[in-house]
Amino acid sequence: MKSWSETPIDIFADGGCTVIKPVPGLYSGLMADSIEAVQVDGKLYIITANEGDDKEYGDFEEKVKAEDLFSGGVFNGTVPSYDCEASAESNALCTGSLRLIVGSASVDYTNVSWPMIKRIVAFGGRGILIFEVPQDPETGSLQLVWD
Repeated sequence: MKSWSETPIDIFADGGCTVIKPVPGLYSGLMADSIEAVQVDGKLYIITANEGDDKEYGDFEEKVKAEDLFSGGVFNGTVPSYDCEASAESNALCTGSLRLIVGSASVDYTNVSWPMIKRIVAFGGRGILIFEVPQDPETGSLQLVWD
């Protein structure tokens, strides 16, 4: 998950990219639309472009409009514990059409008849990540070198 609490993001319906601000409490999944492997100076890197697309499983859709989620019309009246009045940005998030994930990244389905929203998650990381591949993939893991 990528936090947008300190990093500016453009999610506001302002007719363009004139409002680009951090949104405390908003996350997005690092959902790669494209992945490429490149070798530079003998080192292997994985580059991902993270825009993200939603999934559908039969009648279940993974996305909802933020305004529908915050109105209580998605999960038996359950709404996120998010302060919609904290700022103009948080209010815009709560009343806007930004598509949010209602999959397991954001919702606790332990009680399937009353799911609990645990965090506000949008689609895609809205950026590019570069990972260095370890020399021995059996003993090492990918290391994030650029976001």
